[in-house]
Amino acid sequence: MEKLLTVKEVAEILKRSPAQVNRLCRLGMIKFVRFDYERLFLEKDVRAFVERYTMQKDAEENVIKKKRGKGNGAGV
Repeated sequence: MEKLLTVKEVAEILKRSPAQVNRLCRLGMIKFVRFDYERLFLEKDVRAFVERYTMQKDAEENVIKKKRGKGNGAGV
């Protein structure tokens, strides 16, 4: 079975506060397992979150570049 991580451990991995990790949970952005009153995370779910965010960030940067390119086009 894969190792379960605590909110604090995930916060350290993501370089965020535990409160920010809990917010990601409430927003449904990262998967977690509830055990009693504690949130636990599978390592694979944390990796998937990071990959998903990285891909979104790359896509956002491409959209910004395309918009800038259109704004400086032949119509100017």
